Amino acid sequence: MLAAGTFALTKLITVDQDYWHGWTLYEILWYAPQHNWSAYEEALKTNPVLAKMVISGVVYSVGDWIAQELIPFQDWWVVPVKVAFDQTAGWKLWPFAHLVTYGVIPVEQRLLWVDCVELIWVTILSTYSNEKSEARISEAPAEANSSSSDTGPLEK
Repeated sequence: MLAAGTFALTKLITVDQDYWHGWTLYEILWYAPQHNWSAYEEALKTNPVLAKMVISGVVYSVGDWIAQELIPFQDWWVVPVKVAFDQTAGWKLWPFAHLVTYGVIPVEQRLLWVDCVELIWVTILSTYSNEKSEARISEAPAEANSSSSDTGPLEK
């Protein structure tokens, strides 16, 4: 995954490498996204299945990596909570996203759009879960200290 990510990032960053001579950093940052988009559209025309497969694989791999790094799996209750949160909080995002998908986005760009929304969604879920875990961890020592101080005098 690291090799594929490094290759993809290198291709994104160096799309205009042949033209950079004399360009300022601002020009590079301004034109690289435009030229990457043009390269993506060209790849869609020449080999649409491969282009969509690669972009979907990259986006889902990044989303999976975010979820694995930021969302703990040690506790049994994490999976049902994730499913419940995904199913209910998804009502706030996906209807709007699909209005844009089917109303605005051209057919050949829909997979990329949905993958990008999915990446944002996974990041939101990961952040939410991580915040809950951090709050639970920070409360645990305080509860342990208060319970040990409550039982301490009884033992004497």
